[in-house]
Amino acid sequence: MAAVRELLTALGEDPTRSGLLRTPERVADLLQDSFAGIGRDPAIALGTPIPYEQDRSASEDHQPARRARDAVAVRNIAFQSLCEHHLVPFTGHVDVAYVPARFLGGLGRIAALVREAARRPQLQEHLGARVADTLIAVLAPESVLVRITAYHACVAYTEPGASRAEVVTVVTRGVVDDPHARALWASIGPT
Repeated sequence: MAAVRELLTALGEDPTRSGLLRTPERVADLLQDSFAGIGRDPAIALGTPIPYEQDRSASEDHQPARRARDAVAVRNIAFQSLCEHHLVPFTGHVDVAYVPARFLGGLGRIAALVREAARRPQLQEHLGARVADTLIAVLAPESVLVRITAYHACVAYTEPGASRAEVVTVVTRGVVDDPHARALWASIGPT
């Protein structure tokens, strides 16, 4: 809190004026929550993965049928994080899709993963990679796609003409180059 008071003073403000009296505590609480993910593994948000039950019906060659078209998508997961360059927010939504192989993640747990991964200063690209890599490590899916659409306060402050610019990043992991995977990701649709 002393650092916030010093910052206010350095900016020419009086931290003892009535409108700013509680500002140091408010800022400290806000930053504590915003930085809570530092040093924590976001995988804790996924909990225990659910075993993926593949179709047990036998094909003509007596092999279990592979459900190659199965996919899970959780769209429009709201998030907020902090730009590591300016320590101001970037906010938006995340779409997560994956083709399960061994495990499933609870749908609410995937949203919790996004929230946990977002609680640190970072670049948008790193947030997407963190979510995708965690899903690969915990659920061992065939493939993962993480698409993030966000507004960056730093862009709005530094380039007012771009204040409503959406930044879209896409991170993929696993088998994503075959035609089936491309069609699957396309079927999820734009946000």
